[in-house]
Amino acid sequence: RHQHMIHFSVVAVGMLAVFLITWAWSVKINNYSIVDAAWAFAIGTASVVWLGLGDGDPMKRLIAAVLIACWSLRLGFHLTTRIARDHPREDTRYVKLREQWKGREKAMFLGFFQIQAISVIVLALPFFLIAKDRSSFGIWEIVGTTITLLAIVGEGVADRQKENFRKTHGPKEVCDSGLWRYS
Repeated sequence: RHQHMIHFSVVAVGMLAVFLITWAWSVKINNYSIVDAAWAFAIGTASVVWLGLGDGDPMKRLIAAVLIACWSLRLGFHLTTRIARDHPREDTRYVKLREQWKGREKAMFLGFFQIQAISVIVLALPFFLIAKDRSSFGIWEIVGTTITLLAIVGEGVADRQKENFRKTHGPKEVCDSGLWRYS
């Protein structure tokens, strides 16, 4: 138990530090959009670290690590590419927050980034639990793995469809074709 709490605490403090550094970088480049990519990469990182340090079933930990790494890397690189392409233009969500927080945006975004770190910890928590789970890989894990693989592929297809949509439509139009019609 003590070792599990150390693992949890190290990752939690690490995420707070990562998002503090990400905030400082955002201030330096004057673009808070990078928090989105950092968030995607951080969920994968926190999860994989917990899974690597865990003492649960090795097969569960390995498969969970591969799946979350695939999800995290796919989304993280997708967002990084979009943010880099659009820089210095910032995502409209952050432009609106800048306007709302006028005069105190640095401090407010610092708090916002720390909340993102907490959300990473919460969203990675199932992987912390998997890392400790010593029960063997069974039917529910097979079902979960299959659904996760389909979801990762579906996300990739949907992102490509949205990119193609944006090439032929205005920036304010909503993509409602392909897989996006279901979201």
